[in-house]
Amino acid sequence: LAHEALDAFRLSKTKQEAVFDLFKKKKTRQEFLFPFYTYHNRWKQLTADDYRMAVGHGEVSKSLGAEMNLKIDVEAQKTDLIPAEAGMEKETVGTKYLQKIIALCLEKGITPVVVQLPFPGTEEQQRAGNQAILLAKKAGIPCVNLNYVPNLIQAGSDLCSQTHLSAYGAYKTTHELGGIMQQLGMKDHRKDEAYAGWNTYVDAMHEERREGLEQAKDVRSALMMLRFDDFDAVVFINHGSRLLHSPYILSELSDLTGKPMDFDAQYDDSLLVVKDQGGKQNASYFGFQDVEKVKTSFAKLSYLSTKDWNNLQLLGADGNSLVDADGEGNALQYYTLADKEAQIFVFDARDHRPLCTLRF
Repeated sequence: LAHEALDAFRLSKTKQEAVFDLFKKKKTRQEFLFPFYTYHNRWKQLTADDYRMAVGHGEVSKSLGAEMNLKIDVEAQKTDLIPAEAGMEKETVGTKYLQKIIALCLEKGITPVVVQLPFPGTEEQQRAGNQAILLAKKAGIPCVNLNYVPNLIQAGSDLCSQTHLSAYGAYKTTHELGGIMQQLGMKDHRKDEAYAGWNTYVDAMHEERREGLEQAKDVRSALMMLRFDDFDAVVFINHGSRLLHSPYILSELSDLTGKPMDFDAQYDDSLLVVKDQGGKQNASYFGFQDVEKVKTSFAKLSYLSTKDWNNLQLLGADGNSLVDADGEGNALQYYTLADKEAQIFVFDARDHRPLCTLRF
């Protein structure tokens, strides 16, 4: 990425200063200032799209450089926040550059906005973020530190690493940024003809979410993706599953229904959770249950749970089973996949069609 960012700039005093600021090793500096020999190997990486991009016909990233990270780092822990006014004690190359960027923007009549995105950083990382905000305040420009927005990010579900947001964590942060943009009075261009391409990008994002959910490797990732309003779902947790004792899993399921999961699971207990945005039939059924013909926006649902058997029927408008795992109308593969802890039935929240079935 460093080569892609710097190689396009011609050799100049400014480029030399930037390279010396960014890299400390002599060999690395030489590589970026005199990159002739690196091209002997890098040309092999070029594709037809690289040439099309050079003349303005290449395919632009529909995510505009962002990455939808489907992983969850359950080990990522929230750290204690230091005071917001606690910045860095010494000036660094980074703070110098930030001040120069702010000054250049103001000189050109541009109002920059400095934002610290949320993540559970170390004290040193927090001080660096705080310092950026302090410099912005000193310059009299808009700024916000999202680390100090209460309950914006949840450890264990909104992080894919200690320093990066998961797909849903990024969505929540983006939503928060949208509110900030409105408060700053920024014009909404979404309906302008010149920005029509954005709708294509939005459609691509929804498709990527669907593909991401279908490819989920574990229950945690699937539940994280189910929090998007793209999806309705029915989630079944099997008898005696360890998932019923996981505070993280129960918190995720609670987020789907908007209702607390306050029960003490025993060995024989199972759980069925329904997320139904359109029909407002969000519900959770714990333990032994006999539920008949609950009308959701995507199916007519019946559920029977006993000590020895679980039966889930999801019927469409024509009365036929939308998911039939055993040939007799039961959506659950209860005997053939008894070792599966979770079975998830996903529906499109917009047109209510079945999207996929996940079993873990």
